[in-house]
Amino acid sequence: MRFRDGGPAELVCVEHIDNAMYRTRSAEVDRYRHALNELGYAAADREKTNRLLEKAAEGYRRCMPV
Repeated sequence: MRFRDGGPAELVCVEHIDNAMYRTRSAEVDRYRHALNELGYAAADREKTNRLLEKAAEGYRRCMPV
């Protein structure tokens, strides 16, 4: 997250099941930014993601008891 004057310049919020961590040091923010950029490069495009989700949902529906 990026903020205007009066707060940290940037903040990373890392959420867990029962808590969250907030990172404000620039080295930490840079590491998270880099990780998210890498995930974006590796991720499937929107159309492929939709196909994969539909396939997973169909498999789930087939396994559900009637």
